[in-house]
Amino acid sequence: MTQPNRAAGRFAGTRGRPGSPRGADLRVVVVTNLYPSDRRPGWGTYVAARVAELRAAGVAVELLKVPDVPSAAGRYGSLVSQTAGGVLEGLRARVPAGAPGPAEHATDGKHRRPHRLRKLPGRGALADRHLPKLPQLPVFAGLPKLPGLPNLSVPPAYPGRTVVEAHIAYPTGLFAWPLARSLAAPLVLYAHGSDVLAAPHRSRADALLAPRLLGAADLVVANSAYLAGEVERLGVAPERVEVISPGIDYRAFSGARDRAGADGVLRHDVAYVGHLIERKGPDLVLAGVAGMSADSRPRIQVIGAGPMEAALRAQAARDRLDVVFVGSLPPAEVAARMARAAVVAVPSRQEALGLAALEAMAAGAVTVVTRVGGLGELIEDGRTGFVADLPEPASVTMALTSALAAADDPERAGPLRMRADRVAAAHAAPAAVARSLDRYEALLAARAGRRELTRHARSVTRR
Repeated sequence: MTQPNRAAGRFAGTRGRPGSPRGADLRVVVVTNLYPSDRRPGWGTYVAARVAELRAAGVAVELLKVPDVPSAAGRYGSLVSQTAGGVLEGLRARVPAGAPGPAEHATDGKHRRPHRLRKLPGRGALADRHLPKLPQLPVFAGLPKLPGLPNLSVPPAYPGRTVVEAHIAYPTGLFAWPLARSLAAPLVLYAHGSDVLAAPHRSRADALLAPRLLGAADLVVANSAYLAGEVERLGVAPERVEVISPGIDYRAFSGARDRAGADGVLRHDVAYVGHLIERKGPDLVLAGVAGMSADSRPRIQVIGAGPMEAALRAQAARDRLDVVFVGSLPPAEVAARMARAAVVAVPSRQEALGLAALEAMAAGAVTVVTRVGGLGELIEDGRTGFVADLPEPASVTMALTSALAAADDPERAGPLRMRADRVAAAHAAPAAVARSLDRYEALLAARAGRRELTRHARSVTRR
């Protein structure tokens, strides 16, 4: 059996924006607990970018996202409410005898409610008669009605052409799973990191549920070869695992780089961009700079928010570092600050891929990463950035010192940035969407082939 290609250069051959003819008759239902909000503008920006690129490719996208509210019960309760509505709509899906084409659908994403049942694959006798009105399940009673939820009835324009994808794979996939079953659609789980590296190991229940969910998916998309290996460790067959980049908004970050260059901006600072949690290593940036001689220490910009902020402020005061805590920023401002930094440090202690590193490379910053997880797949030490062999202060100090020296040397910085830019461009969101649509077409074709075989076997049996 052919093993998936896990080479570091996996994304180099992907093509750009998919053509609209293929996406025009495809619907993708995106179920996600990651999406930007006013409070957290950087939260799940890659999912938002993916949704935008899918729509640009002509795909009809229905978005079910967790609202940004403090209560976990409120967040996931709303997702239960949304997906449950889709499950019930799928069970009583009705279409007219003459199914309209895509052009007859409303442009606001809502579909006409059909008046007759269409026999759906796998429904058997259930689809041959009108279904009674189903009562509201007790578990959903009391959940608030959320405005603007999409109508998830099976649209007549997309018979057999719906895919349900979940970000993150676990636990969000638990909500997408019954929805995919109800809509007779392939289930695709997008593994981003902690959903595979941490969540399945939090409790005995998680240890049972996560492997079962991953094993039930038609496809698990991992964002790096490292994470694909971890998915397979949970029991998923290699042929059902695909390495596809989540994609970055390459145009936004490279555009910020070009504008900064046109303005003659001189790069000086070291920047950290990310959630302020131990796993991401913001303290290692401060410790790495503190290890330099006092007269060579750059200013540090910390872009992001999180539970470590108070401890980081205390660390900066203790080590007498020049640190600016910027907080969370919208993506455009993040891109602008990256494009004005000499170095962007991504010194994670655990990382499945490291989108901040790719964005920094697109923005023209010399990038420093630690050799952990998927980060090691992105950077070729000394050629596209610099690598700290260990997530510890002394190693980070050495990498930062080398990166700052390269950033100050035009003869070294220019070629390094060009090579880094080629790596980042290969992870652009249009290329990622093109790869995933290729896989979706293969999934749908295989499913259609199985249905045809089943129909043929039944016809032979009846003879």
